[in-house]
Amino acid sequence: MAVRGTQRISVTVDPADAVVTFSSADSSIASVDSTGLITGMAHGSTIITVSAGDKSVQIPVDVQIDI
Repeated sequence: MAVRGTQRISVTVDPADAVVTFSSADSSIASVDSTGLITGMAHGSTIITVSAGDKSVQIPVDVQIDI
């Protein structure tokens, strides 16, 4: 992912009405909004965590500088 680039996380949960939350371990590198849209903020690496109920998954994100 590039600085200022975006990418959306697609999530399927069961039950379909489960509450899904997204968080970034370092929002200065990559932020994530409540809809799962990740935005590259600065060069580096961080982890995005997606949670629903008692389940969660961690997604590594690398943000690169376009040359």
